[in-house]
Amino acid sequence: MIDLIGAIFGFFIMLGLMFVGLHVGIAMLATGVLGAMIYFGPPVLLSYGTSLWAVMNDFLLTTIPLFVLLGEILLVQLENRLHGSRSLVSSTVLKNLARDNRCNRKFM
Repeated sequence: MIDLIGAIFGFFIMLGLMFVGLHVGIAMLATGVLGAMIYFGPPVLLSYGTSLWAVMNDFLLTTIPLFVLLGEILLVQLENRLHGSRSLVSSTVLKNLARDNRCNRKFM
C-alpha cells in the first residue's frame, strides 16, 4: 500500500515530466512504472508485457474508434451532398428570381 508521501512524490514526478514536455500518457506510464519498481520490485516489470497485450487485444477498443470514424465520414459526405443540392437549388431559384425581376421591370 502506498503511503501519502509516496503518492505526493509520484504526483510531483509526473508533473515534472509533463513540465519538461512529455505527453500526459507517457508521463503517467513512466510514473507508474517507477512507482511499481520502487514498491513491488523489478519482477513486476515482467507482467507489463502480458497486461498491455491483453488490453490491446480487446476488439471492443477497436470498434469504438472505427464507429466514430465511420460517423465522421458519413457526416462529411452528407454535408457535401447537402451543399451541392443547396447550390443547385439556390442557383436555380436565384436565376428564376432574376429573370422574373427583369420581366417585371419591362412592364412597369
